[in-house]
Amino acid sequence: MLIKWHGHSCFEIIAKSPLNNLREPESVELKNSPESSILRKSQINPEDLAHGKSYFRKSIIWVTDPHDGKSLGLKKPGGQADFITISHRHFDHDKARFFKTEKTKIIHKPGRIHYLGVETEGLETFHDMSRGKERGKNILFSVSINRIRLVHMGDLGHKLIPGELAKLHNIDIIFIPVGGIFTIGPKVAWNVISEIKPRVAVPMHYNLPGLSLPLKEVEDFLSLAPAGCQIEKVGKQKKIDRKILDTHGVGSTKIWVFSIS
Repeated sequence: MLIKWHGHSCFEIIAKSPLNNLREPESVELKNSPESSILRKSQINPEDLAHGKSYFRKSIIWVTDPHDGKSLGLKKPGGQADFITISHRHFDHDKARFFKTEKTKIIHKPGRIHYLGVETEGLETFHDMSRGKERGKNILFSVSINRIRLVHMGDLGHKLIPGELAKLHNIDIIFIPVGGIFTIGPKVAWNVISEIKPRVAVPMHYNLPGLSLPLKEVEDFLSLAPAGCQIEKVGKQKKIDRKILDTHGVGSTKIWVFSIS
């Protein structure tokens, strides 16, 4: 799996397609499922069947909260995505056209979707501390690809309550806003991380050179790291697999800081 950052809350995750091995005309082998079962066409999501060619592809691409670059003072992103998750409909998070093709699926509502062998669940939260009265709702997206579970937190604006936390267990990687002003800030971000206990946390939605929004610096977040916390500056992209994540252990979260230059 390869994770690329396009700045702000926009990440591009490229992974091996769970449905890339067509064993026979009427079945698809889910090589990474716990049962290593054969999935018959009658069991496949109809929307997956409409993308039959994807079974022969080596990879699947997920993009989160795309922006247009110019409106933020950042470089314009672009590419082709199999599916795009949008946490909320604000100008700096919903520019799907920069990654959209005629077959791209846009996911912008809460609920569970199984698409192209990937399980995605949207959990409704809020963009502020007033249950959405100031900035509306926000969706956290939990996505499981090849036994790796990632959660993109969008513009989360509050601490998580027990009912929300109960749905966020055994998380490998979270992408979490830390810049404050419009989202949670550094202190609350660390609170959320301590509650979820992911193997890795990736800060996002903070101030960058040229950014037109008055957000806090990532250093404001990193300076509050608990003693012994490992912080790794990974550059523009990071290649990972299940083995790499397992070396981090459970209960001690590592921080990966991406860069756009």
